Amino acid sequence: VTSGNTLTVEPGTIVKFGAGISMTVNGALVSNGTSESLTIFTSARDDAAGGDSNGDGDASTPGPGNWENIEFYGSGSQLSHSVFRFGSSASNTGVLYFEVSATLSDLFINNNSGNGIYSEVSQSGWSNVSSISNNRNGLYFRESALSMTGGETSLNGNTGLYFLSAESNAPVSLDGFTSSNNGDHGIHIDAGGSRNKTRIDQLINSEISGNSGIGVVAEFSDSGTQLFENNTISDNSSHGVRLHHGMSTADVIFRGNSFLNNGQSGLLTNSARVIDNSFEGNRFGVGTWYNMSLSYTDDSDIDSNTFSNNTYGGVALYAQSLSGTISASVPEALPNPTYVLALTGNASSSSSVVTIDPGVTIKASPSIPN
Repeated sequence: VTSGNTLTVEPGTIVKFGAGISMTVNGALVSNGTSESLTIFTSARDDAAGGDSNGDGDASTPGPGNWENIEFYGSGSQLSHSVFRFGSSASNTGVLYFEVSATLSDLFINNNSGNGIYSEVSQSGWSNVSSISNNRNGLYFRESALSMTGGETSLNGNTGLYFLSAESNAPVSLDGFTSSNNGDHGIHIDAGGSRNKTRIDQLINSEISGNSGIGVVAEFSDSGTQLFENNTISDNSSHGVRLHHGMSTADVIFRGNSFLNNGQSGLLTNSARVIDNSFEGNRFGVGTWYNMSLSYTDDSDIDSNTFSNNTYGGVALYAQSLSGTISASVPEALPNPTYVLALTGNASSSSSVVTIDPGVTIKASPSIPN
């Protein structure tokens, strides 16, 4: 699609690609299907869409990597009620690759060889973008932000939703999002290469469950605020949420969440307000590390957090660059004030001081990993 031109794909249209074929959009691509009449971008081997287009009967079947991808370099593209499947043959990006912003809603991206979507720029206003059963990540954002309502990244080979970004003005905002049963994490904000700014501005009304790694891992931001509210974080093999940041306790809020049956801590963070959450069936309900500054009461000074059937009854203590105070103020529902050493390591640097409040009990086990 050449610069200055628009290609419009009408509802119900099926576009098939042969091996190694891609589309470059220097103008705009408008593919607005309807809920009753989707537009489909798929492999020439995909007989389920439009019949036996390559004329070989049952001799070939579709699969990830049958075609390449669609790359967007021009502004104005709109994609809705559209399907993109069986692509990303040799691409390390995604079946949809963006160097410009685009309007996306009600997309179904599945069974691609690489990532579902790869974006080099910030995207906002997306809704109900589902990227499922791709060989790599569902959605990959590099040095960029995302604001989306709805949407799902599940059953992907690596992480559901992945960010590699150092942009302090690139927050992540998700409402009604699902990321489940991925081969690694549900959501990962990666601090690789000393990237330390991108943050989850808000994660609300969402479900992060059944991932083989951590439900949500975010490392590291030091400005802005973060809100985690009304989410279900459950059945992840490791932590439900693992967060390390440089903000104040008041700037990070976990409120009204359910942390259920996670393999390590339901919530592990260095600093946050933890208000009216439910912790059930985890190895530990809540854990802390680094500067250890957690508050468990609301604005009325009431602790409404609940804990039940977690393997260990104390606050998990992860010996990772500890500083500050191991506080006697722990959730009211836990044996007060007991910490259980969950991970040994470099507990404190030579320049840090760790203070232990009077009355604190710290327990350890010979089976704790290094």
